[in-house]
Amino acid sequence: MNLVLARETSPGTQARTFPGPMTLLCLGGVPWGRSWKRNQSLTYRLSGLAPFDRLVYVNPREVWFKDERFEGREPSLSRIRRLAQARPRRPRPRVRVLHKVHFLPFKRVLGRFSGLEDLAFRALLQQCVGARPYVLWNNHPRFFDPALLEWLMAGAALRVFDLSDDFVEYHDEPEHRRLYEESLSHCCSESDLVLAVNEHVARRYGVYNPETYVVRNATNFENFDRDHFRRVEFLEELRADGSPVVGYTGIINRVRVDYELLEAVLDMRRQYHFVFVGSADPSFTELAQRHPNLHHHPQVDYDRLPDWIAGFDVCAIPFRVNDHTRGNDLLKFNDYLAMGRRIVCTDTGGARSFGTLVRIAQRAEDFAAAIDSELAATEDDREQRREVARRNSWERRSQEVHGLVVEHLDRRLAALEKA
Repeated sequence: MNLVLARETSPGTQARTFPGPMTLLCLGGVPWGRSWKRNQSLTYRLSGLAPFDRLVYVNPREVWFKDERFEGREPSLSRIRRLAQARPRRPRPRVRVLHKVHFLPFKRVLGRFSGLEDLAFRALLQQCVGARPYVLWNNHPRFFDPALLEWLMAGAALRVFDLSDDFVEYHDEPEHRRLYEESLSHCCSESDLVLAVNEHVARRYGVYNPETYVVRNATNFENFDRDHFRRVEFLEELRADGSPVVGYTGIINRVRVDYELLEAVLDMRRQYHFVFVGSADPSFTELAQRHPNLHHHPQVDYDRLPDWIAGFDVCAIPFRVNDHTRGNDLLKFNDYLAMGRRIVCTDTGGARSFGTLVRIAQRAEDFAAAIDSELAATEDDREQRREVARRNSWERRSQEVHGLVVEHLDRRLAALEKA
């Protein structure tokens, strides 16, 4: 395997052999939303660099966007709302977001109705892309329409597969794991360029494609680089008793968060408030009910996230260490560092790359002691933390990826011309 770290190139490098603008067509593994993940952050920035001038983003299937105006209304209104979602959205000037909506009845009885939906969605997608060439950027481990995927891969000027996680490790059932392994091996082997989120993922899946490169996660530095932060009443009420606040942001579930470790630390440091902000499994709600010093708040908008992080005295990431988390490269590391926050974490994916800027502890006693040390620390290394995050911004990372894409575009066209 030819494993090469993604390298930085000068901004605006043009693919000399592809005249005219191109479309970046992304099959998203997560829906386009207000929480800017890897897929959204990278592709949006790439769409502003030559030869691209447009991003067409396809949401994963069965994702409905909450609209409180229609909550509790008649089912017919809900169906109308879903039909309205079939129209391409334009959340940004050069971005079009598509979502496949099921609207025809009796598909279980009349299979051709499902085929009509497929044809309608394909026509809509083709209309958005137009006759111009496109680069297919796939982040979906098992795209909902295999025939459409093959059609898109066949017509693409370049095929990129973005392994933003080790998707196989999301599943425990052997059959699901087998299906995802087959899908990932196919997408890797049939792509011209494979991007792996870390070295562990690159080693595992690089066997399917020698053109596998490590492109690590980054942060939207401009979202966290602020002079002033708004008051968060939820945190202010906790601080009223003078206790420090230890915080976490992101998805909360048993697969990632080490509940046993967290419970032990909660019992050891009952004088600290532990605040978890994000979408949580019901199991975490039950956990919070058992511990008065554990507090949960639902996910907040991305532009409000820095206000919450600014209210944390220490950021904690009590993750399990397993095959799933080894395939991670956590966005939150750079988000926290961008704000100069101190971090205590387990030896999860990406932690060791930051050296002494994060405190790694595995046992509950060590984790609690590490929080104590970070709360008592007096050295002023805030700017050092921020500088690391600045170097790991999506702005810079997109330049690295842009260089790889342009290089492979030229290489692909040269091969086609020889043929």
